[in-house]
Amino acid sequence: MTDLEYDILDELYFVTGWPALANTLQRPVTDPDLRTAMEALVKRGFVRTYFPDPDSEMTYHPLLFGEHYLQMLYLASKAGLIAHTSGE
Repeated sequence: MTDLEYDILDELYFVTGWPALANTLQRPVTDPDLRTAMEALVKRGFVRTYFPDPDSEMTYHPLLFGEHYLQMLYLASKAGLIAHTSGE
């Protein structure tokens, strides 16, 4: 897990939108880098995505992620929290 991925998981203990996540990270990061790291976490099952509301979990699909990642809500999954705390 990269340092950025670790920092993202650190912020996703509660459902969080993209703008809030981008603003709370402790490091400066470009939108493309943040998107790449988030997509990697989602693909690995470490982050769950919700769209268009917090009750509608969305299964990962590359085209849909690319279209809606700015509007999605994110939450670390159980596997993501375990990886985060174990430092995988």
